[in-house]
Amino acid sequence: MTYPRAIARLLALCIREHDWDQRLGGIAEELRGVNQDLLVEAAQLHRVNGAVFATLQHEDEARPHVLRALREQEMRTIGTQLRVESELWMCAEAFKGVPWLVSKGPVLSRHYYSRPSLRTYGDLDVLVPPQALGDAVSALERSGMRLLDRNWTLIQHLMAGEVHLATPLGGVVDLHWDMVNDRRTRESFSVNTSELFARSRLISVAGQQVRTLDGLDTLVHLALHAIRSGGDRLVWLKDLEQVLLRDRPAWPAIADRAGEQGLSLPVAVMLRRVDRVLSVKVPPGSCDTASARAWVRLNSLVDRVEPTGRRGEGPSLTRMLSRATRSTGSGTQREFLRRLRHFARSRGEGQPDPMGLNPDALLVDAGGREGRQRFFDAVGRTSQDW
Repeated sequence: MTYPRAIARLLALCIREHDWDQRLGGIAEELRGVNQDLLVEAAQLHRVNGAVFATLQHEDEARPHVLRALREQEMRTIGTQLRVESELWMCAEAFKGVPWLVSKGPVLSRHYYSRPSLRTYGDLDVLVPPQALGDAVSALERSGMRLLDRNWTLIQHLMAGEVHLATPLGGVVDLHWDMVNDRRTRESFSVNTSELFARSRLISVAGQQVRTLDGLDTLVHLALHAIRSGGDRLVWLKDLEQVLLRDRPAWPAIADRAGEQGLSLPVAVMLRRVDRVLSVKVPPGSCDTASARAWVRLNSLVDRVEPTGRRGEGPSLTRMLSRATRSTGSGTQREFLRRLRHFARSRGEGQPDPMGLNPDALLVDAGGREGRQRFFDAVGRTSQDW
């Protein structure tokens, strides 16, 4: 589905950073011309319903049933946050002697957003060193969590960067040993988990002292996660906006950190999108390497035709361009052409991208405990390459 441009424009206006206790000028006029039920649907899809509610609750033009729906979503968000924060405490208790850090969800809502309810999330992302993955899984299992992934033959073939554990509270812990989940994409970048840990910092989340990425790594890896996921959800742009506004990192420092990890293209594309949609001014050329500029311009052109906030579910050129982004212009071009050929062959047949990971396939028993240990050993050996 494609949403009207007026919906995309109103979503962007609602979620841009402002005083959430005050009425925002210009919103009333925009509200009169849109289908407000469609606005709620789009806000939920883009996971920005908290910011939309915080803005619209001051508007007389907002329909009562729309405000009720947004308020109900906010209450569900708060309930989910409490559950995930409890799961964070469970991880802290389990990981005695296991190095770990937490990223995204609770770190963003509690440390970066002025109101935690503005940021929705549903699971907990944890990173451990590659050599500690087996110990980390065992520790979480002893705490009462259940490993969901069982297809160790497939997992080792893919060298998947994470495994998933169900918690007793009904949530899921995404346990990462690498920030990139598939091997082929991982080989394009230069992300070193041990360096992420060396630069990590302590912050307080829900009364618990936890480690997380430092400010620059947080920004860079939010851009990486966004572009690997399709780059077109407003929540990802809002995350980047919040880090830029709170940490105010120097532009040369962002460019240097992104360049060190082969992430200049993902960062340049996503920061340009934040500038365009949320009006966070990114100086021209500040994060663009020479090889990135052509790709950034292409993405910008597509964004004008297909603005962020318009697309619903389903394939889109924006997502294809985003997911094709690699560390170099030539590598990006090759990956884009590969994806374009696959799309042309499989269009209308419902075939998944061969580089995608079907979650159901991981639930098939294969490899047994021996396969599980072989995977942990293989992951541990990756740290020897650093």
